[in-house]
Amino acid sequence: MQYQIDIIMKTQQHEKFIEPVSGYVVLTLVILMIAAFAYSVTQFNHLVWVMILAVIDLLLAIALMPGFLVVNPNESSVLVLFGDYKGTVITNGFFWVNP
Repeated sequence: MQYQIDIIMKTQQHEKFIEPVSGYVVLTLVILMIAAFAYSVTQFNHLVWVMILAVIDLLLAIALMPGFLVVNPNESSVLVLFGDYKGTVITNGFFWVNP
């Protein structure tokens, strides 16, 4: 029941819960990308186009690494991109989020 004198504050921003990607899947992908880079460099070092693709592969693997996130029990993590709130991770575990 509301009275005429009730103060009801409306916030401009609501908490948004995010369910991120499993970190183990992305970690496996990063390890495979680094292994592909090492194999390409050792086996196909005479082919320039393979070396260019291998370097791009390594740079992409390095770019994926900062996105790993561990959320401990009774904790949460806030996702912020360039100062803008993007969401909150409340599920415990090892995840990957867009860096």
